[in-house]
Amino acid sequence: GLRYNTPVISHVGIHVAARNGILYTLNFFGEIKWLATIESGSIVDSSPTVYGNMMVVPTPVGIFGFDLRVGVPAVNRMLWKVAIEEGSYSVTTVADGTGGSTLVYATSDDQNIYCIEVTGECNGQLHGNCPPVRAEIKWQSRLRHTQESQPFYEMFDVRCLLPNTLPETAFLGWVQCTQFLLCSSSCSFCEEQTVNGISPL
Repeated sequence: GLRYNTPVISHVGIHVAARNGILYTLNFFGEIKWLATIESGSIVDSSPTVYGNMMVVPTPVGIFGFDLRVGVPAVNRMLWKVAIEEGSYSVTTVADGTGGSTLVYATSDDQNIYCIEVTGECNGQLHGNCPPVRAEIKWQSRLRHTQESQPFYEMFDVRCLLPNTLPETAFLGWVQCTQFLLCSSSCSFCEEQTVNGISPL
């Protein structure tokens, strides 16, 4: 049968994302208050994230933001969409940014982590007298350890052998360190010297 992801709770009710791209919002008595459909082809494989009056939903075609405010028609619930090449299948993390913005962090099957900045105050579909909510990728970072590198990846847990020093030569994956460094709480890694363009920091 149709699969439903783990429900999440907000100040307005209970939110459930179905795998077929339908979002349900129920009140605390189990009555469906509204539902919205993500664009065609959007399969939802993880639960949404609720942050204030916004619900963030990861899908194979990108990240979507929905308006949770009371009284908004279902057809106007979608606030923004950010396309990601291979989509996102993991639960997003949301936090306050600077200047009143909101930051959404999401990973993707394209081996990147994305930071999406959401700005504005109003649902542009309903109000024209204040800055509409917009979203764009602020930065993205490629994760170094990819599936392709797995057969060649070795991890050595480098500990401090002497106070404030590391062994003269240590390896972390494809990275070779050939200098002494100050120790952190448990491990330290070298800087500047990389192999195959992969930075250890």
